[in-house]
Amino acid sequence: MILHFKEEKMKEKRSFGTILLQIALGIMFLVGGIFTLSSGTGDQIAVAIRTIFTGDIANVVCIILAVIEIILGVFLILRLFINLGTKLDSVLMLIVLICWIVVIVLADFLSSSGLFQSLNKNLLKWLYQFASHLIILGAIIKVRG
Repeated sequence: MILHFKEEKMKEKRSFGTILLQIALGIMFLVGGIFTLSSGTGDQIAVAIRTIFTGDIANVVCIILAVIEIILGVFLILRLFINLGTKLDSVLMLIVLICWIVVIVLADFLSSSGLFQSLNKNLLKWLYQFASHLIILGAIIKVRG
């Protein structure tokens, strides 16, 4: 009975909204990684890293996270067309989830535009950024299934 339920769940069709979220996440990660590797500044993740770390350490961490972003973006887009197997798929989606939680902590709490610095400066700007990061986290959870 349990085996039958799992088979049905694997064959379950995703909604159009879930597919759009997956495409958007894939593009966002892919472009963010490429942008970080190709430019000196990078995406929000790179900016947050550069406010915490400096010099060569910041560059190395940015390069590592940019490569991870590119891999995650390609994975999310390929996942629309290719069945990677449930275990591999679950592990990779868990990695996506963990990476984004790390981004939220870095960008929204530890960086120079984080919560503690924003309490005195621009709380509304921080709330907006935090809300957008939570929307992305929600999309990852939804796509993960």
